[in-house]
Amino acid sequence: MSRIEHLPQEVREKIAAGEVIERPLSVVKELVENSIDAGAARISVSLSQGGKSWIVVEDDGRGIPFEDLPMAVLRYATSKIKSLDDLFNIRSLGFRGEALASIGAVSRMEIRSRFEGDDVGGLILCEGGEVLACHRIPRQLGTTVRVEELFYNLPARRKFLRAAAAETRRISQFIQEMSLVWHDRWFTLTSDGRRILDRRPVGSKREAAQALWGCEPREGRMEMDGIRCVTLWSGHGDGRGGMVIFVNQRRVWDTNIRAAIQGASGSARGDWVVFIDLPPEDVDVNVHPTKGEVRFKRPRDIFSVVYGAVQSAVGIVTMAGRSRVEAPPRGSGITGIMGFPGREDFDIDTLPRDEGEDVSGLNGSRGGTNVAEADTLEEGGSACRAEKCPEPLDLYEVVSVDVLEACYIGKTSKGYLLYDLPRGVLFLDPHAAEERITFERIVNGSYGGSQVLTFPVEVPASVASQLKLSTKPLERLGFRFSLGQSDTVWLEGIPQSLSAFDVSPVEWLRWAVASSSEEDEGDTEEGRILRRMAGRACKRSMKLGEMLDDEGALRLIRELFGCSTPHKCPHGRSTFFVIPWGYVESRLGR
Repeated sequence: MSRIEHLPQEVREKIAAGEVIERPLSVVKELVENSIDAGAARISVSLSQGGKSWIVVEDDGRGIPFEDLPMAVLRYATSKIKSLDDLFNIRSLGFRGEALASIGAVSRMEIRSRFEGDDVGGLILCEGGEVLACHRIPRQLGTTVRVEELFYNLPARRKFLRAAAAETRRISQFIQEMSLVWHDRWFTLTSDGRRILDRRPVGSKREAAQALWGCEPREGRMEMDGIRCVTLWSGHGDGRGGMVIFVNQRRVWDTNIRAAIQGASGSARGDWVVFIDLPPEDVDVNVHPTKGEVRFKRPRDIFSVVYGAVQSAVGIVTMAGRSRVEAPPRGSGITGIMGFPGREDFDIDTLPRDEGEDVSGLNGSRGGTNVAEADTLEEGGSACRAEKCPEPLDLYEVVSVDVLEACYIGKTSKGYLLYDLPRGVLFLDPHAAEERITFERIVNGSYGGSQVLTFPVEVPASVASQLKLSTKPLERLGFRFSLGQSDTVWLEGIPQSLSAFDVSPVEWLRWAVASSSEEDEGDTEEGRILRRMAGRACKRSMKLGEMLDDEGALRLIRELFGCSTPHKCPHGRSTFFVIPWGYVESRLGR
């Protein structure tokens, strides 16, 4: 059996560095946080090959005194805390004194800095944890850190880094998130000589979110016993968005807070940003070397405050007054009434239906039997007399007249949505409705040009091998490809209509080339591709029981009746049916 031995200093440093520095994003995070702590107003990040070749972070902060440069690259050396008491009253992003030492241990690092009040600056070079040089140099106020060949001395770790585009995306996402909470700073990101982000200072977090999302965010607030929470929500999107959480301006991950967001919003779609401010002594940030996890002294209070702020943003209130569906604005491009074709232009025989189904009655009822015909009175009674049973509501009358006056009533225990129409009650299956909306949005909207990807994505070999027979149809739909070295295929753009969905570009491409034996051979290749993608996307539609507020429910029915075939999902199931008020009155003896 091997004897227990004390690990050499070099090994200890590599192990400690591995806890802090996991990938290029870790380097950028630590250096940007140092820049913010130094009071920088402008922070510039530059990358080559996603940070695998080199990373440069430059700021105009206070800088580092020349005498402190050798100390700055040592482990557990910091200017941000002095004693044990300070550890429980953290007011800065950094405090552990590990970042520069960890970066220098796994790379070739150069720091150039000039401290405020000094006439000249200093330069220090580190390689694999060893200081190679340290001397004075002329330079402007601030600090520049250059990190080259990350993990050059840990080839096994370097092998597990993602493709350059993937690493760049991670860093871009981080910079965008930091620009939300530190909205008064100027952040820029350059990748391989190309400027890809330029987040200039704005006056508030709300303005920063609006600039990032491109829409006016909804804001919620709640404060209790020294805990203050502000939430920003992008509103309903076509897919589940992200949740970004800041505690005392620190980006963190917390399952308790995420549960509060999901519980209060009813899994509302769209992007969420949560800002929590509380006394530093009420939160422990010294949980993990990356400082990405925290522990709260009062977790239940945190949950309650976040829950209330999220509900405030969503606008969830009990017994809320019902809102009406509004007609589409003029000039919106929606033709007809709710975008539905006129009766004279609509051929009901072309609608998909089950075998033997009659769609001439109540829209979507099975087998041609409407509710009034199928039901009977109480035991001992007779069937509803023909003269009292109203005629089934006509499909086109419902669309053209009643839906414009629809009021959302609520959701049943089974998850179906109820709407009050002037001449009846409409029952809606939200899953089937969203399937129809998604299907037609993809099938009808995929000839509207391309959405160029910010970062080209490498196509997996398994997918690239299937592209040869479908490249031209895919390009006609809006996919864009390029050929790299060693015949590597890069995806550079996707159809414009697909960019609104929460699906990765490669996943769309994978669905597009996944042919099926059940496809209609008489259809065009483009048509088959669109139906493959739409069929897969439909499976991600909302499930019965998912929370929708009044506005979301009204938006759903408005978008459904903007479809060419609103009464059927793509698989032939009914999306809704209507019970006429005349039938209700006849049953109640009115």
